[in-house]
Amino acid sequence: MHDDLSPSAVSEQSADCYKHAILEDGYTIIKKAVGSNIVEELLCKLRHIISTRKQYATYKTSEEGGGYLTDLQNEEVMFIKVVFGEPILRSLLIALLNDPFYRNMPKEKANYIFRGIRALDDVAKGLPLHIDSVLPSSSRYPTGISSSFILENHDRNNGCVLVVPKTHRSDTFADRSASDRVVAIEAKAGDVVVWDTRLWHGTEDNPQRNSRLSLLCTFTSWHLKQPLRHYDTLPNHIYQQLTDEEKSIIGFCSIPARDNFESHHDAKFGYECLAEEI
Repeated sequence: MHDDLSPSAVSEQSADCYKHAILEDGYTIIKKAVGSNIVEELLCKLRHIISTRKQYATYKTSEEGGGYLTDLQNEEVMFIKVVFGEPILRSLLIALLNDPFYRNMPKEKANYIFRGIRALDDVAKGLPLHIDSVLPSSSRYPTGISSSFILENHDRNNGCVLVVPKTHRSDTFADRSASDRVVAIEAKAGDVVVWDTRLWHGTEDNPQRNSRLSLLCTFTSWHLKQPLRHYDTLPNHIYQQLTDEEKSIIGFCSIPARDNFESHHDAKFGYECLAEEI
């Protein structure tokens, strides 16, 4: 388990095998990344939110009755602490997504950003093969990394993640007929599944709608536009509990200026730009 490790306790070398797997195959699994006690606490919080929030617009129901529960970073600070703080994932993200020319922030700190924390409730129909990066590319440099913090065992009977290895540099959109090349990722509670956002991936069908909760979060290079203004919607009481690095990952250090009169530089700000409260 890695719950007792601080980010500084994980060297860049400890992420090398995972980095190699991401670069070569497009995905990897960090086994037993989250301890069972933390998994149970996350599940308890998530189930409570699901049971009380289905009537809200942020809960996007599907035809099967389940759906995505979004903006979880606004609900519980624990979601942020676990997802941003898992030390091996953090080390991997710094190695793959950090901008080496981001001079206003220490090199050992994260300068990438996130795109929101969400969860997928029990859905019968699996997701077809797709990419998360919007556009494919063949570059050896990833611009986005997706992660799934497994909170309940995932297998082929309850909608586990499916991937097509090595397609992250294919420079093409996902071929949804490529079922003969699909690999099923059966993961245990506490594992973290990580993949390049260009990788062709989807999920297996879950016809019995068995529970298979996980926390999903995509991280990208700081200069890519976030889908939502998370820095405008984060509650102040959660902001107050975050470290400077966590605030930066939310997006508070890379907010675009309103015009050229407000700023003559690109939005690569350091921690000095952070407000005491929002």
